[in-house]
Amino acid sequence: MNLSDNINKGYSHFYNEVLRVKYVAERINQVSNVFVVFDELFRGTNVKDAYEALLSVITVFSKLNKGVFAISTHIIEASNKLSDNGSVFFKYFEANLVNEAPQCNYKIKDGLQMSGLGCTF
Repeated sequence: MNLSDNINKGYSHFYNEVLRVKYVAERINQVSNVFVVFDELFRGTNVKDAYEALLSVITVFSKLNKGVFAISTHIIEASNKLSDNGSVFFKYFEANLVNEAPQCNYKIKDGLQMSGLGCTF
């Protein structure tokens, strides 16, 4: 999703995200098998609203037997509410500091990435 504010329509980045999720949800009902990717879903709003919206979307999509939904987020607090959901799996890319520079091997691992490198730059 490459969304931005639409001043002419009065749509914020967040509202455009909501419209895109709604569009995807409507299309899911028309097909039998999907692969959906949302990268940093609800990044266009504050953390509290993003957290609540993210939980709602993941909870609803996890109940569908329609395919695979890959949703990335930096809101790891959502994992506390989703860890008991047998349809939700956590994956991450390992990143480490090597000689004071971030390094990623781009291999998907099970679990959550708990080390925050953002403040080291």
